[in-house]
Amino acid sequence: MATLTAPRYPTTLEVLDRAATLCGIEPRYPFLERRLIEHCVAQPAAAKFHDGMTRALLRDAVRGLLPDEVRLRTSKTNFTPNVRARMLTSWGDNLNRIAGCNPGRIGDYVDLAVIREGIQRLRAGEPDQPALLQTMRAVVLDEWLRGGSSALAPRPRQKDPRMSALQSLRPALRTAYGLAVRSDIDLPELEPLPGDGAADLTVRRGALPELPGEGGFRTRFAPERAELWWQTVGTFRVEPGLVTASPHAGVSEDLVAYPLLGSVLALALEQLGLFTIHASAVSVGGHGVVMMGDKGAGKSTTATAMIRAGHPLIADDIVAVDEGFRLRPGFPQVKLSPAAAAAFDAPDAVHRPTVPEVPEKCRVLLPERFARGATPLKRIYRLERAPAGTEPAVISVSPIEALPLALRFAYVTRFGAEALNGAAGARHLRQAAAIAASGVLHRVIVPHALDRLPEVVALIERDAGAAA
Repeated sequence: MATLTAPRYPTTLEVLDRAATLCGIEPRYPFLERRLIEHCVAQPAAAKFHDGMTRALLRDAVRGLLPDEVRLRTSKTNFTPNVRARMLTSWGDNLNRIAGCNPGRIGDYVDLAVIREGIQRLRAGEPDQPALLQTMRAVVLDEWLRGGSSALAPRPRQKDPRMSALQSLRPALRTAYGLAVRSDIDLPELEPLPGDGAADLTVRRGALPELPGEGGFRTRFAPERAELWWQTVGTFRVEPGLVTASPHAGVSEDLVAYPLLGSVLALALEQLGLFTIHASAVSVGGHGVVMMGDKGAGKSTTATAMIRAGHPLIADDIVAVDEGFRLRPGFPQVKLSPAAAAAFDAPDAVHRPTVPEVPEKCRVLLPERFARGATPLKRIYRLERAPAGTEPAVISVSPIEALPLALRFAYVTRFGAEALNGAAGARHLRQAAAIAASGVLHRVIVPHALDRLPEVVALIERDAGAAA
């Protein structure tokens, strides 16, 4: 009787009634009918639990009404698939926000790394019940902190008005890497170009077949033609001055932009005679400084620190060097990890909505911190992480050592020797050798401790200034 009169029952009923009212439902609770409860309480214990089974009265009452595999089962049905589907469809905005660059106040109350891991498992179809409940509680907390009327009723995403203005602007031409770009696919990352003249690079939609082969990413190369296929996005064909895009049905333009402004654009720039490096670049006193390195070397972290120190962005991810040893201005966007993006709190930065299929990358527009116009190349730094206690340092690299590094970090290298066929391969090698012989390539030792990053910034400033 103490259990039946415990306060949790009326509290639970109040919560359920309120939730049902918000959904336009009037609930009924047949198992709480008074006469039924009095009958059950009056039964001896043996009538309620026998043959190792609970709820014996109920199981006997529905004999012949339910199949025995249902009537006699000892576990509850698995609600996880239905709950997962509902969370993905109704709480998508909350999940994207928590997993993205600007999670908001919820980061003060929960371990975001743990919640984000749960969201990844939820999206991959691998959630266990504890992770599912943990994610559900995080979404409810997020909605409450944002002042939502109900965590069960998704609210429309609140867009940055600056981003809305950019998206509503659909100029005939945009610009990237000193090129006039005309695109069927909206690319708000690229700055608008006045007028409606001839384009150096055209991006058009067109029907392309899936490339033969195995795996989620496939390529095919021929002289002056490159074809790429992503299982999650679609097919792209790159020819001099022309990119044809054939995304899968239902794929958003935001997702199409990831390969289009990455590997596809890098190959297009190579076909137009530019040498591309997988790196980031900033302008230090009007001189181009490039930062390249292996994954985890701190490229984005160091580049972001340089931008915060007042050095404008030239390009992120793809750095393009022309034959005059100038860095072409890419477009004013950086891609950062959620942690790095959250730490980048510059008031003029525009944090774009996270693309659900790529939650590990956050896109930040920096139109006020962008170097427009070609910038003379002064330094290419190969960043190297050092053990704790190591002092930051700049170390010169001989031309013999520099050539393998220039080839290794060239963007096109990721596609293998097949991409460098015919005259393109010879030109690429000449460009890499010229960069190696110029003496611009140096190594920078970067300590692991983030609190020493200002020392690295000051070191690069001094070295690049002296080089100027």
